[in-house]
Amino acid sequence: MDVTRAVQDFFMGHHIPKGVSNTLIVLIPKNDNPSSYSEFRPICLSTFISKICTKVMVTRLKSVLPKIISKQHAGFMANRDIADQVLIAQELMHNIDKKVRGSNFVVKLDMSKTFDKVSWHFLSLMLLKFGFCHQFVQLIMNHLQATFLSVLVNGSPQGFFKPFRGVKQGDPLSPFLFIIASEAFSRGLHWMMQEGRIQPFWMGGNGITISHLGFAYDLLVFLNGESRSLLNFKAFLSSYEGASDQEINLDKSSILRGKAASYRKARIKNLLGMKLTDLPVKYLGVNLHKRINRFQFCGNLIKQFENKLTPWKQKNLTHGGRLILIKHVLSSLPLHILAVDLLPKKVINVLNRKLASFFLGSNNDRKKAHWITWAKLCYPTVEGGLGIRSLTDLEKAFILKLWWKWKTGDSLWARFIQARYNRNENMIPKVADSPVWRRICCVHEMASSLISTDAGGIVTWNEEENGQFTFKSAFEEVRDLSFSSIIYQQIWDSQLELKMKIFQWKIVKGIVPIIDKLQRFNKILSPSMCPM
Repeated sequence: MDVTRAVQDFFMGHHIPKGVSNTLIVLIPKNDNPSSYSEFRPICLSTFISKICTKVMVTRLKSVLPKIISKQHAGFMANRDIADQVLIAQELMHNIDKKVRGSNFVVKLDMSKTFDKVSWHFLSLMLLKFGFCHQFVQLIMNHLQATFLSVLVNGSPQGFFKPFRGVKQGDPLSPFLFIIASEAFSRGLHWMMQEGRIQPFWMGGNGITISHLGFAYDLLVFLNGESRSLLNFKAFLSSYEGASDQEINLDKSSILRGKAASYRKARIKNLLGMKLTDLPVKYLGVNLHKRINRFQFCGNLIKQFENKLTPWKQKNLTHGGRLILIKHVLSSLPLHILAVDLLPKKVINVLNRKLASFFLGSNNDRKKAHWITWAKLCYPTVEGGLGIRSLTDLEKAFILKLWWKWKTGDSLWARFIQARYNRNENMIPKVADSPVWRRICCVHEMASSLISTDAGGIVTWNEEENGQFTFKSAFEEVRDLSFSSIIYQQIWDSQLELKMKIFQWKIVKGIVPIIDKLQRFNKILSPSMCPM
């Protein structure tokens, strides 16, 4: 009852008690050996009542934000996919070398301590500009201004101090306040390009002009390298910094260059004060490149696998434990890449070998025989496998998903691709087409057989009763099939422990290491061994 009254008092505009507004700051290290404050991430631990109040405001904001936040911004927004940001960026990178006066450039902006530097005055002006009532804006300001912060040092709070700007990292409301404040950047840049003060990134032919892409504080700006355009862009950045209190970290920001002349690259570097970098470059966890993904671009993914596997190999895990880790941890690591790009076959082979060796219990000191191929382990359990999803089949299913989004979607990426490749259903790719469009063209014939279109032009997915696309049904369409057996179903439906189910499965598959099986591997057996 007291909690309910406290929340009601907050929304009636009453003063927030200090005990409710007190917030502890805990510093989370960004790496294994932090040596400066910049290598820590401050997370705020708010009180229970404070989080209830902000959660209620978030629920109200969520329904409104998609109407006021630009389509180019996808962070913290419902029904906006992070994969779309990467796909659009990849499409633009494919055209970075287009011959155009001034040359195409991409600026990767890094904002320094973004949440900590949000100006409260600027935020309130933005909220009022978007039409939020004074009462709601005042509630947000009361919440921010009543905050008292204390830093946790060795588990103990040290002192209290009041902030004068910024939003609390870890508070449910903070991400939404940040994107409202940063919408000034999106609209300002869009206006500058509409007015011709900043020349846009030239794609050639049809297409929607993309000025920038944003996901939280990760920003990519696409523009032309003409001198006047760059000067206006620099002035715009200065104006935005002055109004919002945000600060661009020039040391971490960079300029992605194409085949522009050397003097032009030097000029843009000196003008913006940022370093020049070449592709590939990492954006939202995925490498952006101009053509196809290569083995040398995937070193981080392979290293992620090794970092996960190294401590696990030192533990005496059963086959059941290893299977759970493979299905629910390791197999999910490459999904964010497979959703937007193809992995080289060499990379897939390396990952499959690591998965197979881990499941069998191999390590650097001890190699174990592979009694069954990895491909057979990737069948569903009723078909004699272990239900591990093949990376190759996942890749194919994600391409089908891209095709469906292109065919039926209304996202920024879907509209961008539809406008750029508007060829009246001519699905024969051209030499200059991007790798993403080529993949869509490759599955067009198969995907078209899986849909129906009614008289009103509404497309339905035939593999689901409700007509909606699901990744599961797409995966079933592209994977290799095998014969199902009731024996396997009985094994996996039993109430036995997982390790016993796997042992029974081994017996049925004939891969238990008995004498006649060991002789296949030229094992020298002791005469005293059991004759089995």
